[in-house]
Amino acid sequence: KDVEPGKNFYEARQQDRPFNIPASTATFLEYQTNRNKNLSLAGYLILINYLSSPTFDSIFITGYGIRARPEQHLFLYFSQAIENQKDNVGFLITTEDAILFGQRDINQLVNTLQLNYSVNAKINMNVRLRHYWIQVAYKDQFTLQENGDLRANDVALNLSEFDDNFNQFNIDFVARWQFAPASEISLGYKLGANAFNTNVRSSYFDNLSGVVKADNNQTVSLKMTYFFDVNTFRKTL
Repeated sequence: KDVEPGKNFYEARQQDRPFNIPASTATFLEYQTNRNKNLSLAGYLILINYLSSPTFDSIFITGYGIRARPEQHLFLYFSQAIENQKDNVGFLITTEDAILFGQRDINQLVNTLQLNYSVNAKINMNVRLRHYWIQVAYKDQFTLQENGDLRANDVALNLSEFDDNFNQFNIDFVARWQFAPASEISLGYKLGANAFNTNVRSSYFDNLSGVVKADNNQTVSLKMTYFFDVNTFRKTL
C-alpha cells in the first residue's frame, strides 16, 4: 500500500503551523489459526517505509496472541504487541522564536495476560495483568520552517534530557456470583502503578521490576445487583 505525502496540523502545538509528512509504503500481514481448538494463535505484522526522507526512516509493528483452554473451566490468553520506530520525528520544544522538532527512536512493548476461571455456571473469576513500556531516545534536532519542512539547527540543547522511559503496570481482578436470576454479587480489585525516568538503555526486566515496586493506587469494590420482579410481589398481596 502506498501513502501519499501529507500534513500534520497538530504536532507543532501551534495554530496554522503544519508539519510535512513524507510519502511512504506500508506492508500488512495477518494470520489466524482455528479458534475452536483448545490452543490457537493469531498475529499481525506491519512494515512502513518512508520514501526520500532525510529525517524519517521506518516503522515496524507486530503482535501476537495465544489462546489456551487447558480444561473446561479455565481459559488463558497472552498477547504481546511490539512497535519500533526508527528515526521518527516529533515536537520537542518551543523557544522564543522557533519551534524545535527532535529526531528519535521509539520502542514500545505491551504484554497482557488474562485468566478466566469458572467454578460453576454461577461463580467465575477474571484476572488481567498488563505491562506497558515505552522508550524514546532523541539523537538530533531541527527547526520547523513556515512551509512545514525541517531544517537542521545548532541550538544548544542536551537532547538526553528529553529522553523518556515510561512504564505502566495494571492488575484487574473481578469475582462474580450469580445468586439469583439476573442478580449477582461482584468483588473487584484494581492496582495501577507508573514509573518514569530517562534511562533509555535499561533492560526490560529492570523496568518491570521497577514499576512493580513503584508507588501504586489500589481499589477494592463490592457491588450487588438484585433483580426485583414486581409481578411476583403483587401476587403475594
